[in-house]
Amino acid sequence: MIDRHFPGPATRYPVPFRGLPLLLLLALFLLPGLVGHDPWKAEDATHLGIVWRLLQGDGGLVLQLGRDAWPDAMPLYYWTAALAAKAFAWLLPWFDGARLATALYAALTLGFLALASRELHGRDESASAPLLLAGCIGLLVHSHEAQPAIAFLAAQAATLAGLTLLRRHPWSGALVFGGGALTAFLAAGLAALPGLLLPLVLLPWLAPRKTLVAPLLLLSLALAATGPLLWSVLLTPAQAGVWWNGELAQLRSLEAGWRNALVLLNMLPWYAWPALPLALWTLWARRREWLTATPAPALLLPLAAFLASFLTVVSTVDAKSVAALPLLPPLALLGAGGIKTLRRGATNLFDWFGMMTFTVAAALIWLGWSAMVFGLPPKIARNFVKLAPGFEGSFALFPVLFALALSAAWFWLIFSSPRSPYRGLTHWTAGVTLLWGLVAALWFPWVDYGKSYRPVVAGLTQALPTKHGCVAVRGELSPALKASLDIFGDLRPLPLASSEGKRCDWMLALVPVKSSGTAGTGWERVWEGARPGDKTERLRLYQRRAG
Repeated sequence: MIDRHFPGPATRYPVPFRGLPLLLLLALFLLPGLVGHDPWKAEDATHLGIVWRLLQGDGGLVLQLGRDAWPDAMPLYYWTAALAAKAFAWLLPWFDGARLATALYAALTLGFLALASRELHGRDESASAPLLLAGCIGLLVHSHEAQPAIAFLAAQAATLAGLTLLRRHPWSGALVFGGGALTAFLAAGLAALPGLLLPLVLLPWLAPRKTLVAPLLLLSLALAATGPLLWSVLLTPAQAGVWWNGELAQLRSLEAGWRNALVLLNMLPWYAWPALPLALWTLWARRREWLTATPAPALLLPLAAFLASFLTVVSTVDAKSVAALPLLPPLALLGAGGIKTLRRGATNLFDWFGMMTFTVAAALIWLGWSAMVFGLPPKIARNFVKLAPGFEGSFALFPVLFALALSAAWFWLIFSSPRSPYRGLTHWTAGVTLLWGLVAALWFPWVDYGKSYRPVVAGLTQALPTKHGCVAVRGELSPALKASLDIFGDLRPLPLASSEGKRCDWMLALVPVKSSGTAGTGWERVWEGARPGDKTERLRLYQRRAG
């Protein structure tokens, strides 16, 4: 009979990355792309705008974006980012330094997940869960922008590690869990806690002795409750009322919850790849445990954590990419336990798919770089110009050398890795690292050109006189644009409907590209601008007519 499986769990395999090589791979995954570009439209600029206000001395407990209080944002990530910006001010622009907070929390996430994987699956699998998480498609962009959700992931991974430690080190495990829950509150608020606390129902299966269940539960809950209690005390009554209303406003109706669930279920197959199929395989391969005995913690804990996170996400926030991040660590932890039991054919297929996908993708990235810098091939070069009118690529030696080194390392890896069930996973995560590193080195000047509001704000400030007085805004600006006006132009427009705004002689309006409407009587358009290639919105500046 043909052996379609690798030998059983007792067999030891060479894990391609462990120790320093593993740290190097994860560092190459985390660091490229965090620095060297402006705050970008959407999440990145918004969160950096809040950090900018902190650096200017505004905010603290209740954060601020432009002139507006931002009570829904919890402060942990922003405090860390502001400290990082100051610490690296001698080396980096403040926004690049601030983004290093994302690298810190992402590294903590991977480290705590490695600890949890070692406790659940054994020493060989300690690297599997962080490699699996780093390879998830949904994590890639968010782990390379200013993103408070990554701080929550670090706290979530700490709670998982704490729960896995309970059997061998019960009191240390409870302290780690409680500290993680406290950190999660400071990172994401009260609404995020149920997804972390619900797995505590497994304490009778995780605690080494039944007599420890109650005291461990009390210690864990006491530490978790410290954050909300202290927060309520530190805020003024008015601030606390606004904060509680914001927390309650996150709750979704049953109908909205169903819609969120459907959106997430449709998104997960690509978003959680390759953790999701490996997690499903783990459940299938160990299906007999559900029928014949109490399932092992290696199954119960990640599955319970995933279900708790899923229920929390669908009931408290709108389903979008960043909201689904808490689903990834439990899936990675569950999937890590099934790698050694994969059929040999499935392992080889996964390995082949990863090698081919990322080799072809790397070649296309190099081709795109050639089109941007040298104009070859001409057709592709014209497409880049069409997407970012006015962009002129230039040759930069260090990024090219870095990209060449990454490409050479990729080919060395795929030809030298030992045969192992871990080979496909290692190649996949290394391929994701290669892909992101090449994009960061070769394409980021083009991406930055199209996603930064810097040239728009520069044009706006040139159109304003030096002593222009206050500027009002009609309607709503996006948070990213509001942040960019503050960061690049020191502009914090007043609402036109406010008493102060009505006295302003200058007014901004964000309008659709094809809009030809006017601002009404009494206003004259003096300037308009948009990001290169932006086909959706334009920013217009109006001046009040004299008399």
